[in-house]
Amino acid sequence: MNTPYRALLTGYALASKLAVRGPRVGTLAVSTPNIYGYYSDLPGASYAVMLVNADPANSYTVSTSSLGITSPSETEYTYDSATRTIVSGTFSGSSVSVRGLRSCS
Repeated sequence: MNTPYRALLTGYALASKLAVRGPRVGTLAVSTPNIYGYYSDLPGASYAVMLVNADPANSYTVSTSSLGITSPSETEYTYDSATRTIVSGTFSGSSVSVRGLRSCS
């Protein structure tokens, strides 16, 4: 059966924001339990971070300074489980909330 899995496709779509052609990609040491962090030095001296919450039942707050984010406002891309789409928005402040997903199917 060649049916793509929605969660896998969503993961690829979000990862494509991080891993464009030519960047240096690596892992971030995140001290928050259940949160995995990745970074990318993008072309044009830009920097991107991807946070993955491995706990679908809980949300976590992560300090942006621990991620190497220094600007007061950034674009964020999140998966909206209600509409099953990736949405963009802006976050500001010294921390970011990483939501748990109730359903990715």
